[in-house]
Amino acid sequence: MEKESVNIIDNVLEKHLKGDLEAKIDIEDINEEHKNMCEKLNSVLEYEIECTKSAFEKECTFRKIFLQIGNLCNQILKGNLSKRMNILTIPFEMKNMGINLNTVFETLQKDIEILHKSESDLKIAISVFGFVLSKISKGDLSVKVDLNEISEEYETIGEDINSMILSIRKHIEDLQNRELELEKSKISTKYFKDYSEKILEFADDWGIGEVLKSVMKDWEKEHSYTSY
Repeated sequence: MEKESVNIIDNVLEKHLKGDLEAKIDIEDINEEHKNMCEKLNSVLEYEIECTKSAFEKECTFRKIFLQIGNLCNQILKGNLSKRMNILTIPFEMKNMGINLNTVFETLQKDIEILHKSESDLKIAISVFGFVLSKISKGDLSVKVDLNEISEEYETIGEDINSMILSIRKHIEDLQNRELELEKSKISTKYFKDYSEKILEFADDWGIGEVLKSVMKDWEKEHSYTSY
């Protein structure tokens, strides 16, 4: 009978080794002196089953979590930065990992959003500057950079362009004023020459032409007019 009990136990253990975790010792087939031992052995086998099921469940959970992480990474690569890990579905011992991953994703999202905004601001600034400079190259000095249309980091460049426009405008106005003064001076010189010639004609008639010519030459030298 003892040999039969050993065979039963050996058979059950062999089934377990082959993966049959439901196999257990039938206590009715065991003699009295070995029943207590076999009951404990069944308890051990049942505990093994529970541990195996628990390990399998955890493995399934881990697989789901890592699959979720993989899906999140794929979404980020596709440009979808709004996805996050569902912390409620994560086991307690892995919650910190989920929270840390969400923090990483949030930081990455903010950095990318800042980068996109910076690129957008640069495009707008280039467009505004290009429009103004194009107008200037065509002679239109009435334009200026609207600082409200560009971001703060490019305002200094906009202010410099506006200062350049004002400076160019002032130089042109100064040149125009000088040309106007020169033109007026030419007109005055012509009137003086015409008038002086008439005076000399009258002076010759009176016999004082040579004296008047000498006086006028001295005056012309002093005032930088051409001699007659």
